[in-house]
Amino acid sequence: MLAANVRNRGDDDAARLCKVATQAQIAAQGWSLNPGRYSGTAATDQDDGDVTEKFEKGFTMFEAGVSRGVITPSIGSSMAGFSHRWTSKGVHDDLSAQVLVLAGASGAIQLVWICCDLLSVPGFIVDTIRARVGAAWEIRPERILVSAAHNHYASPVDDSGEALAVVVDERTSSYAGHFVNVVVGLVGNAIRSLEPCRIRFGTGTTAIGVNRRERRDGEIVLGQNPDGPIDRALRVLRIDGRQGAPLAVMVHAACHVVSLGAEFDDFTADFPGVMRDTVQRVTGAETFFVQGCAGDINPICMGPAWSNPARLGLMLAADVLGVYDDQHLREIDGGEIRAIRRDIDLAPWVPPSEAQALDEIRSIESAVENAGTGDGVDRFWDQWRLRKLSRGIGALKRPDKALAVRCSLIGLSLGPELAIATVPGELFSELGLQVQAQSPFSATIVAGYTNGSIDYIPTATAFREGGYEVSHGCRIAAGEGERVASALSRILDDLARGGQ
Repeated sequence: MLAANVRNRGDDDAARLCKVATQAQIAAQGWSLNPGRYSGTAATDQDDGDVTEKFEKGFTMFEAGVSRGVITPSIGSSMAGFSHRWTSKGVHDDLSAQVLVLAGASGAIQLVWICCDLLSVPGFIVDTIRARVGAAWEIRPERILVSAAHNHYASPVDDSGEALAVVVDERTSSYAGHFVNVVVGLVGNAIRSLEPCRIRFGTGTTAIGVNRRERRDGEIVLGQNPDGPIDRALRVLRIDGRQGAPLAVMVHAACHVVSLGAEFDDFTADFPGVMRDTVQRVTGAETFFVQGCAGDINPICMGPAWSNPARLGLMLAADVLGVYDDQHLREIDGGEIRAIRRDIDLAPWVPPSEAQALDEIRSIESAVENAGTGDGVDRFWDQWRLRKLSRGIGALKRPDKALAVRCSLIGLSLGPELAIATVPGELFSELGLQVQAQSPFSATIVAGYTNGSIDYIPTATAFREGGYEVSHGCRIAAGEGERVASALSRILDDLARGGQ
């Protein structure tokens, strides 16, 4: 019908109905796709009107800048996350570090958010980054966030002896120094690219994850528990630049980055990398992945085939793009970010009794002796558990000398509706949901694996049930996870009352 009408009306009228426009012409029109802007048709009541005017009205007082760099280690470097592997055999795709910087109306930098494709970033490395960035640009520590995707296909940057990696050697220290240098340089690049921006926020859902604490034969094992607690919310922060062009997209979702299983030994960003590349290719915006409360959440599909991260990444990208358009987004007003940091000391894990701990130590030592030399993998976990039990016995004998687990929590508010709460570890989804439900803000991002790592932060119920997260990867006592959630809630309450 359109073709018939065009033929009947002639060339002049046809030009008013449609026109091929270049990307430069679209950018000049504020990225509007209204045909009338290009064909010369006057705006009507159904037209989108002046997009530039709308953009000015939606302007925040913030300026934003972004940057990205490659942090892929050399082949043969240690791999973190699973004890089944020694060193990497190749590179499937590059690992990245990204930086988002927000400056306020005064020009002062109010937020530096560093996101990286690592398993975790230990507290002493975070302190080094904060010291260098703070000295160079006068930014307070609580306004510098360092978030890891909890990627199990990366090298460790922890040479302290506590890294979850079979091999930690001089290359680990060298890589950690390289990582810090790259990140500090990226912060400078982002600051130099600051421009006025519009910030909007939206929420959706995603189905890429499943609770992994499955009860099987009376025990909790790593499997699938479809009825278990899970946060399926997807949170999207969209930042557009001065001309309305997409600048950044922050994607927040909760799911362990383990979709290739324990045997895969190439470096890769896994499904967050697929999501990032897809969203960035479609929107043109630098796309970030921010890990949520994924302590007990695994992907719905796992195994050493690339079809798993491809499927999950495309699913997540489609969910993001479903939230990305105007009708799903709300404006973030204001030009100030409030920030509160509180460090709390958590009680360390202790065994039920010294006798039980000694029995377990003897059992492990006997198993080691019977196994012989092995391949190093079992020995890694044996040593890990022996250290944990030895510390526990020491805490039982001398409670006054027991070392508390320092947990650094940060809350930030971007206007009256959006808050960010950070926790340095693997918070269980039920605790994250509790923080969000009690938050006075209409939208709250709870970012795990940020500003250090104290390993798993389970619920008190999980301690009673048992399972890997409690028996192997936990340093805190039962009930301390609830303390963390309550402390985050108090921070958010204080932010809503105007605290800083």
